[in-house]
Amino acid sequence: MSHADADSRPPPSDARSPSVSRGDRVTLLGHVRPLSRRTPGGSLVIDVPAAALRSGKHAWVFKIAWLG
Repeated sequence: MSHADADSRPPPSDARSPSVSRGDRVTLLGHVRPLSRRTPGGSLVIDVPAAALRSGKHAWVFKIAWLG
């Protein structure tokens, strides 16, 4: 696959990372509300907002606030 092909694909609609606890808060830089997320199989799955999917072409910044 060429670099041009990779740039033309849409970004994934979720992001995966090591698990966090239920009380932890996950936010996205530039998005005012906490994000919807789940932890199937011990991995954090973040549901990326539709607006970020449309506008964020290069990078997203997620913040996880560990509260517990």
